[in-house]
Amino acid sequence: MDVSRPATYDLSDYLSALRRSWWVAVLAAALGFAGATAYTLTQHKLYESSASVLVQPTGVTDTNVTGGRTKGDINLDTEAQLVKSTAVATDAGKLMRSAKTAPQLAHRVSVQVPPNTSVLVITYSEHSPRAAQAGAHAFAEAYLANRNESAKADLTGQTGTLDRKIKQVNADLAGLPSGDRGDVDSRRSNLSNQLNTLTSRLNQLATTTVNGGKIISDADLPRHAVKPSVPLNLGSGALAGLVAGIGIALGRERFDRRVRRGIDLPRRADVPLLAELTAIDDKYDPGTDCGRAFARLRNEIACGDHRLIVVTGAAPGSAATLVAANLAGAFAHAGNNVSLLTQHAQDATGQLQAESVRRTLDKLRARAEYVIIEAPSTAASADAQSLASLCDAAIMAVELRRCTHAQVLDAADQLRRVDTVLLGGVVTPRLRALAARPAQPEQAEPQPQLT
Repeated sequence: MDVSRPATYDLSDYLSALRRSWWVAVLAAALGFAGATAYTLTQHKLYESSASVLVQPTGVTDTNVTGGRTKGDINLDTEAQLVKSTAVATDAGKLMRSAKTAPQLAHRVSVQVPPNTSVLVITYSEHSPRAAQAGAHAFAEAYLANRNESAKADLTGQTGTLDRKIKQVNADLAGLPSGDRGDVDSRRSNLSNQLNTLTSRLNQLATTTVNGGKIISDADLPRHAVKPSVPLNLGSGALAGLVAGIGIALGRERFDRRVRRGIDLPRRADVPLLAELTAIDDKYDPGTDCGRAFARLRNEIACGDHRLIVVTGAAPGSAATLVAANLAGAFAHAGNNVSLLTQHAQDATGQLQAESVRRTLDKLRARAEYVIIEAPSTAASADAQSLASLCDAAIMAVELRRCTHAQVLDAADQLRRVDTVLLGGVVTPRLRALAARPAQPEQAEPQPQLT
């Protein structure tokens, strides 16, 4: 099995990773919030004010364009573009007494057309409430003035054209010969009709009042800045930090080479999980969760034909010592005659020959129903493998957040290579190094034999 490749995780694994690394997500969210706060404080405030203009037909030049958004006499899409024209922006700048250029002023203007209305909502943005109000009002006034001036200019042009045509018709009438000939009478009648039509149109234009629209809702003084949006910025910053923190937490979990939960044993090293302890006692106590877990483990071992059991750690530490002591305590509490070899195995294997060790273990087997042997970790020496070859079965003690997946895999491989039955692993929380010899299992009747 390739321990360098991340294992497959399901939703429960990710949720468990978040529970373990919640502080990373919280810290990242706090940093994101702080960053958003600093960014918000450095931004200039932007205020917006709006003026609503009712656009009315001038009766002179207003026409709708085929495909335009409005279907009345006025194409409001075109009028919205005229609000942002250079001519209107220039006039608005004069009303505002602004030093900005026409393009700069036009860039701060936006125009909206509410559905099914003939209204233009002119919005101006600026860094102060007064300037925003003044800008919206100035653009509304400048637009109406420009619209009226354009209509008046067109009206003047039409009037001049009619004047010239009337003078031409009058000249044609004056040039007709006198007499009652049919062709002359017909020509005179046509010219008279044209003159009457032109005069009527001229009188109509003379009485036309130009009114391109009016302000129906003047610009108000904004009370709150639209930018920066404090809730939006702070919320976005915190959310971005939280997402980054979750990503970091899941990344740490996915690429962490240490054993962090019991399920890692079967997933990463094909080692059965015998028990996962949230706490462990130096002395066996059957009333605790740890005691009940070892009692169940004792029952499972008793059902098999395993009498000599070696307990070794996957990594250097105190896990094997505590597992061996508590397992022996579970056998003793159940009334079994058990021997616990708590001295480090390197003393035996280093000073005695293999045959001497075998004879010693045979004596222990003859004296007790079960023999629990604490061996040094497989990562420290090969003594655990040597002892395992002389025993019936082995149990691996795995200390969370200390053992790596590679160490678990290596320990399992060492034990299996000597044809020792690997019952599985017992996972313990991270432990402090023991300063003294571990407590021996509780005495019970019959009294266990300890060596």
